[in-house]
Amino acid sequence: KGVIVLCVLAVLCASEIQWRDYAGGMEEILETKKPGVVLIYRPTCPACRMLNGIFEKSPSVAALAKDFVMIRSVDGSESFQGAFEEVLFLLYNDCIDGAYVPRLFFISPQGTPLMDVMAVDSHSRFKYYYFSEEQLIKKMQLVKAKYE
Repeated sequence: KGVIVLCVLAVLCASEIQWRDYAGGMEEILETKKPGVVLIYRPTCPACRMLNGIFEKSPSVAALAKDFVMIRSVDGSESFQGAFEEVLFLLYNDCIDGAYVPRLFFISPQGTPLMDVMAVDSHSRFKYYYFSEEQLIKKMQLVKAKYE
Protein backbone atom coordinates (compact mmCIF):
# COMPACT_ATOMS: atom_id res chain seq x y z
CA LYS A 1 0.00 0.00 0.00
CA GLY A 2 2.81 2.42 0.91
CA VAL A 3 4.49 1.92 -2.46
CA ILE A 4 1.27 2.68 -4.34
CA VAL A 5 0.72 5.86 -2.33
CA LEU A 6 4.30 7.00 -3.01
CA CYS A 7 3.92 6.28 -6.73
CA VAL A 8 0.66 8.24 -6.91
CA LEU A 9 2.21 11.16 -4.99
CA ALA A 10 5.24 11.16 -7.30
CA VAL A 11 3.04 11.28 -10.40
CA LEU A 12 0.83 14.02 -8.96
CA CYS A 13 3.82 16.09 -7.88
CA ALA A 14 5.64 15.73 -11.20
CA SER A 15 2.54 16.58 -13.21
CA GLU A 16 2.27 19.94 -11.42
CA ILE A 17 4.85 21.64 -13.64
CA GLN A 18 3.22 24.67 -15.20
CA TRP A 19 4.63 24.87 -18.73
CA ARG A 20 4.45 28.14 -20.65
CA ASP A 21 4.92 28.87 -24.34
CA TYR A 22 8.07 30.75 -25.30
CA ALA A 23 6.65 34.27 -25.63
CA GLY A 24 4.48 34.07 -22.51
CA GLY A 25 7.26 32.46 -20.50
CA MET A 26 9.81 35.09 -21.44
CA GLU A 27 7.34 37.81 -20.40
CA GLU A 28 6.75 36.03 -17.09
CA ILE A 29 10.49 35.79 -16.42
CA LEU A 30 10.82 39.57 -16.79
CA GLU A 31 7.71 40.24 -14.67
CA THR A 32 8.47 37.82 -11.82
CA LYS A 33 12.28 38.07 -11.89
CA LYS A 34 12.45 34.29 -11.63
CA PRO A 35 15.00 32.37 -13.70
CA GLY A 36 13.64 30.26 -16.52
CA VAL A 37 14.11 26.90 -18.17
CA VAL A 38 13.57 26.62 -21.92
CA LEU A 39 13.07 23.09 -23.26
CA ILE A 40 13.10 22.82 -27.06
CA TYR A 41 12.03 19.42 -28.36
CA ARG A 42 10.23 17.32 -30.95
CA PRO A 43 7.63 14.78 -29.80
CA THR A 44 8.85 12.22 -32.36
CA CYS A 45 12.44 12.29 -31.07
CA PRO A 46 13.31 9.40 -28.67
CA ALA A 47 15.86 11.48 -26.73
CA CYS A 48 13.27 14.27 -26.42
CA ARG A 49 10.68 11.85 -25.04
CA MET A 50 13.23 10.57 -22.53
CA LEU A 51 14.05 14.10 -21.30
CA ASN A 52 10.37 15.03 -21.21
CA GLY A 53 9.80 11.87 -19.13
CA ILE A 54 12.22 13.17 -16.50
CA PHE A 55 10.06 16.28 -16.15
CA GLU A 56 6.89 14.18 -15.97
CA LYS A 57 8.11 11.61 -13.44
CA SER A 58 10.64 13.26 -11.14
CA PRO A 59 9.22 14.73 -7.91
CA SER A 60 12.61 16.43 -7.30
CA VAL A 61 12.55 18.17 -10.68
CA ALA A 62 8.89 19.16 -10.15
CA ALA A 63 9.73 20.67 -6.76
CA LEU A 64 12.64 22.66 -8.21
CA ALA A 65 10.48 23.76 -11.16
CA LYS A 66 8.37 25.87 -8.79
CA ASP A 67 11.34 28.26 -8.53
CA PHE A 68 11.57 28.70 -12.31
CA VAL A 69 9.41 29.83 -15.19
CA MET A 70 9.16 26.61 -17.19
CA ILE A 71 8.98 27.08 -20.96
CA ARG A 72 8.40 24.21 -23.37
CA SER A 73 8.62 24.82 -27.07
CA VAL A 74 7.41 21.93 -29.20
CA ASP A 75 8.35 21.45 -32.86
CA GLY A 76 5.36 22.30 -34.98
CA SER A 77 4.07 24.95 -32.60
CA GLU A 78 4.21 28.65 -33.37
CA SER A 79 6.66 29.31 -30.56
CA PHE A 80 9.10 26.54 -31.58
CA GLN A 81 10.61 28.37 -34.52
CA GLY A 82 10.69 31.67 -32.64
CA ALA A 83 12.35 30.12 -29.59
CA PHE A 84 14.85 28.16 -31.65
CA GLU A 85 15.76 31.13 -33.84
CA GLU A 86 16.05 33.55 -30.91
CA VAL A 87 18.19 31.23 -28.81
CA LEU A 88 20.39 30.35 -31.78
CA PHE A 89 20.80 34.05 -32.52
CA LEU A 90 21.87 34.67 -28.93
CA LEU A 91 24.22 31.69 -29.17
CA TYR A 92 25.83 32.94 -32.35
CA ASN A 93 28.90 34.43 -30.65
CA ASP A 94 30.99 31.26 -31.09
CA CYS A 95 28.71 29.17 -28.87
CA ILE A 96 26.66 27.38 -31.56
CA ASP A 97 26.84 23.64 -31.17
CA GLY A 98 24.42 22.55 -33.87
CA ALA A 99 20.67 22.40 -34.33
CA TYR A 100 19.92 19.26 -32.31
CA VAL A 101 16.99 18.59 -30.02
CA PRO A 102 16.28 18.17 -27.22
CA ARG A 103 18.00 21.26 -26.01
CA LEU A 104 17.55 22.89 -22.63
CA PHE A 105 18.66 26.40 -21.67
CA PHE A 106 18.50 28.31 -18.46
CA ILE A 107 17.42 31.96 -18.62
CA SER A 108 18.40 34.66 -16.14
CA PRO A 109 15.71 36.73 -14.38
CA GLN A 110 16.74 39.52 -16.78
CA GLY A 111 15.76 37.33 -19.76
CA THR A 112 19.20 36.42 -21.09
CA PRO A 113 20.28 32.84 -21.79
CA LEU A 114 22.84 31.49 -19.33
CA MET A 115 25.10 29.95 -21.94
CA ASP A 116 27.71 29.01 -19.35
CA VAL A 117 25.24 26.58 -17.73
CA MET A 118 25.74 23.47 -19.82
CA ALA A 119 24.66 19.89 -19.36
CA VAL A 120 28.15 18.59 -20.00
CA ASP A 121 31.71 19.72 -20.54
CA SER A 122 32.04 22.67 -22.89
CA HIS A 123 33.98 20.49 -25.35
CA SER A 124 31.02 18.16 -25.82
CA ARG A 125 29.15 18.11 -29.07
CA PHE A 126 25.78 18.37 -27.27
CA LYS A 127 26.32 21.00 -24.59
CA TYR A 128 22.66 21.60 -23.80
CA TYR A 129 21.31 18.04 -23.88
CA TYR A 130 20.40 16.75 -20.42
CA PHE A 131 20.26 12.96 -20.40
CA SER A 132 19.79 12.22 -16.68
CA GLU A 133 17.64 13.37 -13.79
CA GLU A 134 20.74 13.91 -11.63
CA GLN A 135 22.35 16.13 -14.26
CA LEU A 136 19.21 18.25 -14.58
CA ILE A 137 18.71 18.57 -10.81
CA LYS A 138 22.33 19.63 -10.31
CA LYS A 139 22.06 22.46 -12.84
CA MET A 140 18.61 23.56 -11.60
CA GLN A 141 20.02 23.78 -8.06
CA LEU A 142 23.03 25.75 -9.34
CA VAL A 143 20.87 28.32 -11.16
CA LYS A 144 18.39 28.57 -8.28
CA ALA A 145 21.21 29.27 -5.81
CA LYS A 146 22.69 31.89 -8.13
CA TYR A 147 19.49 33.98 -8.02
CA GLU A 148 18.28 33.46 -4.43
